[in-house]
Amino acid sequence: MPVRLADGRAVVTVEGPLAVVAGQKTPAVVPLELFVDEGRLAYAVCGQSGSLEPGSWSPYLTLDFDAGEGRRVRGLTRLWLGRLRPLELYLGPVQVDPGAPNLPIAAPAGYAAELAAALGGPFSTLGMPEETKGLTDGVMTDEAFLAMCEDVTREREAMLDFELGRFREGLLSVVFDTSDRIQHCFWRLADPGHPLYDPVEAARLGPVIDDHMVRMDAVVGRTMAAAGDDTALFVCSDHGFCSYTRSLNLNAWLVSEGYMKLSPHDPADSGELFRHVDWTGTRAFALGFGSICLNIAGRDRQGVVPPERADALAGEIASRLEALSDGGNSPVAAVHRKAGLYHGPLAGQAPELVVGCRPPYRVAWTSAIGGTGGEIFTDNRQKWSGDHCVDASFVPGSLFANLPLAASDGVAQTRLAATVCRSLGLTPAAHMDDDLLG
Repeated sequence: MPVRLADGRAVVTVEGPLAVVAGQKTPAVVPLELFVDEGRLAYAVCGQSGSLEPGSWSPYLTLDFDAGEGRRVRGLTRLWLGRLRPLELYLGPVQVDPGAPNLPIAAPAGYAAELAAALGGPFSTLGMPEETKGLTDGVMTDEAFLAMCEDVTREREAMLDFELGRFREGLLSVVFDTSDRIQHCFWRLADPGHPLYDPVEAARLGPVIDDHMVRMDAVVGRTMAAAGDDTALFVCSDHGFCSYTRSLNLNAWLVSEGYMKLSPHDPADSGELFRHVDWTGTRAFALGFGSICLNIAGRDRQGVVPPERADALAGEIASRLEALSDGGNSPVAAVHRKAGLYHGPLAGQAPELVVGCRPPYRVAWTSAIGGTGGEIFTDNRQKWSGDHCVDASFVPGSLFANLPLAASDGVAQTRLAATVCRSLGLTPAAHMDDDLLG
């Protein structure tokens, strides 16, 4: 939003949850006061104040919203100052305050507040705490994003150290996912063939991916020391990484090949959420990063594909995709059928096909959310430059354990749940894959 300073001062509003005012729902707001003075930006909000110099982050700020009808909702945010003139100020998403959560974010209910007390203050509660959109949309610098990643990692390390200090028996699990975000956003500096590769930036920022992995290795070392010789320890990743330089719009391809029909619309409208799809003439649609579902009569609300024709249609689409060419390059490594991938009580909900792209191709963002327009192939010119949503054969995960594993018949992520159960002396659930302990 534009901020107009008068004598170096301004007041802007921060929107929060919907409030009920005079019987009508409207966003609750709190005022944020800003004042430019001597090369810094002073701020005040909900009784908290401070100042920022360009390129710096504020601490967590508590926002207290009046939600109407006697209800108050607390949230957290942070500010990052890009520059003073013209003013560029980034306000992060409002998230749940772990010290006083208005939504159930932990079990048991008081655990989030217990962690906040142990850490000496609040921590990020976003599902994806590293705000990648601020970076990829160009409102945050690389350095600001890396500083945020540093803070998130420090929070997660503090949580693990707190629990290791009191852990005696049972199961302790922690996820470090900042390594995923850093690879997503900085692979462009590790791949000279990426459209956004910049040798100057690569030299200036250094090997940020490798540096973070070194830090994670130190975390593993501390955990190994705490576990000792009488505790099973597993360290695993669910995927690897590769470069992402080219996008494949599966829905645009389905339209071009006659498997999907669109209603008349503005060609410039990419049509996310399938809003231009004519389901009466659509036999297949893509959703997510590689799933293709058939529009089957009797199963789907406006299904048109006879169930007895579904298998043949799936095979036809798979064959044509595997033969697809982009200027002589083969973007699709394999198209997997449902029966070869999914088993168990929920297998019926799986898509008929899963497209495994060949790096450096990946399914386009717009196709993942039901977009049907645009070109079939486009260059990826976003800072989100590395990915793992490709055929699994190109991005295997890793598994380390301090127990001997019977891996002669194959290590798989789906076998880890049963392995943990066996380690704890529990019988795995009937639908779980076999364990790795042999």
